[in-house]
Amino acid sequence: MMHKNVILICIIILVNQSIFGQEKVAKGVVFDETKHLFIEGAIVNVETTDITVYSDEEGEFNIIIPKRHHYLLISKDGYKTAKIALKPGFQRKILKTYLFPLTDIDSTFNRFKNAISLSLLELFNGAIAVRYEHFLKRKHSIGIHSSFYLFGRNPITMGSEHDHYVKYMGIKASPFYRYYMIRKGDFGLYGEGKIQFGYIHFSELGYYNGSGQNKYDRAYSEQSFWSMGFGVSVGIMFKLQKRRIGNVSIGYQYFPIHVPETIEVDHPSGQTLPYTVDVDWWYKGGPGSYLDIKFTLGISY
Repeated sequence: MMHKNVILICIIILVNQSIFGQEKVAKGVVFDETKHLFIEGAIVNVETTDITVYSDEEGEFNIIIPKRHHYLLISKDGYKTAKIALKPGFQRKILKTYLFPLTDIDSTFNRFKNAISLSLLELFNGAIAVRYEHFLKRKHSIGIHSSFYLFGRNPITMGSEHDHYVKYMGIKASPFYRYYMIRKGDFGLYGEGKIQFGYIHFSELGYYNGSGQNKYDRAYSEQSFWSMGFGVSVGIMFKLQKRRIGNVSIGYQYFPIHVPETIEVDHPSGQTLPYTVDVDWWYKGGPGSYLDIKFTLGISY
């Protein structure tokens, strides 16, 4: 009799272990919090796994829960993501989840905390420019815009017979702060302030003497300088497909050039003459352009 009781207890233990060790199924319904309607196509994911299902037209879902997993993530475009704790006995209940629609401040910039973009217009200055932005709470962000001048040219003379007058390399870094006056949906209107510093090296900087036909009786000079400045601008940021974003801004910047305006050059005639450099291009389309226009495309994450 004792042996039979021991065997029966062992069978019961094994059955219980088999039952409680199995994967469980969570059943639920997803609702819109404000409209109290079913949400179709909501993504239901077991946290830290690849197990994912979608709610049907009645907002219902069934999902397998592996052992030692206790949370569901339920999301849908246009809604805040909900995290649901699976309490003991959850498999015997219908889990009702209410998703909150995103408000004006719960835009792309809150779902994604960072963005990295490529500046397209600066390619005309021979620069590869990259912008990193970190979105803070609500209406604020900080970041840095870095321009690497790998094959710098004078944009005014680019493509002409005088294109070789200016050749330079360098870097300009612009840490910035943005305040978003509007953050509605996937659109943002902002004001930006920045400081700038950089180093530029001219391998060829054209100096000239005289005017008219003799103006381009030039000399080349190798020059380097450090510069600091500031800038202010206004702009818009907008969401494209998926995680892609665009940015357009216009403003004023002060980033001065520091090179000798005049140098002494030995002329073929035997005289030593003053040669002057024209740096207007620097402030009218170059790296130090007073009118600062930026157009960037990138991704948020």
